[in-house]
Amino acid sequence: MLTTIVTAAGITTTAHSVTTIVTAAGITTTAHSVTTIVTAAGITTTAHSVTTIVTAAGITTTAHSVTTIVTAAGITTTAHSVTTIVTAAGITTTAHSVTTIVTAAGITTTAHSVTTIVTAAGITTTAHSVTTIVTAAGITTTAHSVTTIVTAAGITTTAHSVTTTTITITTTTDIEPNKHFNTNETADEINNGSIKIPTA
Repeated sequence: MLTTIVTAAGITTTAHSVTTIVTAAGITTTAHSVTTIVTAAGITTTAHSVTTIVTAAGITTTAHSVTTIVTAAGITTTAHSVTTIVTAAGITTTAHSVTTIVTAAGITTTAHSVTTIVTAAGITTTAHSVTTIVTAAGITTTAHSVTTIVTAAGITTTAHSVTTTTITITTTTDIEPNKHFNTNETADEINNGSIKIPTA
C-alpha cells in the first residue's frame, strides 16, 4: 500500500492503487483517492477519478469534482464536468459553471455555457451572458449573444447591443466677399492681374 507519493509536480496521494503517474509535463492517473494534485499550471483537485490531466500547454480533464483550475490565461472554475480546457492561445470549454474567465484580450464572463472562446487575435463566442468584452480596438458590449468579434485588424460583430458613435467634422474655407471668378476671362487676363484671387 502506497502511503504517500510526492512528485516533482507536487502530487500528494494516499491511494493504494495508483496505476500510473506521469509528472511535470503531464499527469495521467486513474487513482480513485487522489487527495491533492497541484501542477505547474496551478491545478488543485480532490477528484477521486481524475482520468487525464495534461498541464501548462493545455489542460484536459473529465473529473467530476475538480475544485479549482487556474491556468496561464487566468481561468478559475468550479465546474464538476469541465470537458476540455486549452489555455493561452485559445480557450475551449463546455463547462456549465465556469465562474470567471479573464483572457489576454480582457474578457470577463460568468456564462454557464460558454461554447468557444478564442482570444487576442479574434474572439468567437456564443455565450448568452457575456458581461463585458473590451477589445484592443476599445469595444465595450453587454450583448448576450455576441456571435463573432474579430479585433484590431477589423471588427466583425452581429451583437444586438454594440453601441457605436461616429462623429463627422466638416470644415469649409470662406472666400472673401466681392471676389469672384469670371469664367470668360482668359489665362492672360488672369496672369496680368485682372482677376484677383484672395489670399489667406
